[in-house]
Amino acid sequence: MIAIVLSVSLHCLICYIGFFENIFGTVSLSLNDWILVLIFSLPVILLDELLKVIARAKTAKELKELKLSQLSEEHQKQLQEKLEELTQLVELVRSTS
Repeated sequence: MIAIVLSVSLHCLICYIGFFENIFGTVSLSLNDWILVLIFSLPVILLDELLKVIARAKTAKELKELKLSQLSEEHQKQLQEKLEELTQLVELVRSTS
């Protein structure tokens, strides 16, 4: 957050202080200029935010599926252990009879 504030402050300093305007060869933006900036940048920002929402939703879905598959693997491991115990029990019963 500090970096954003510092960056915006430096840009404003360069664009609106006469001394820096001369050094960097910039001019102050008028209200019409700012309106044009918003007209062209706002759709890009909105699209970028929409893509972030979609990416987060997709990541959340993939994470949920991964957790479900891991849970299923854990169940499979437990079932395999139970099956081995039953197999050993059956072998024990056969060997004693």
